[in-house]
Amino acid sequence: MAREDGVILVDIDLAFTQASGPRLVGDDRFVDAVHLRILGHQLIAKAVADAIRESGVAGTHIRWNLDAYTDPDPETLLDGNPEMPAREKIARQSSCAAAGRSDCVR
Repeated sequence: MAREDGVILVDIDLAFTQASGPRLVGDDRFVDAVHLRILGHQLIAKAVADAIRESGVAGTHIRWNLDAYTDPDPETLLDGNPEMPAREKIARQSSCAAAGRSDCVR
């Protein structure tokens, strides 16, 4: 359908599946069942940028310098907000408990 309408479709589910390996899809990239961690946002941004670049929709005059930007290390970003890791753990534990997933509450 996207191809018929000339729209770029970015398969975020596939991106998360490929990045997650043998673990639950995206489990290391979500705080809980809904909210993304920094790594999740970075993964989506990369998938969208790759799709735009590969489609050529930005035009042939655009030169992509793939080495010009590197995502900041999430741990470095979290260092600026020392409460964030604890809040992520609390949110995750609450979601796991509500879903009856005692294995991930630990």
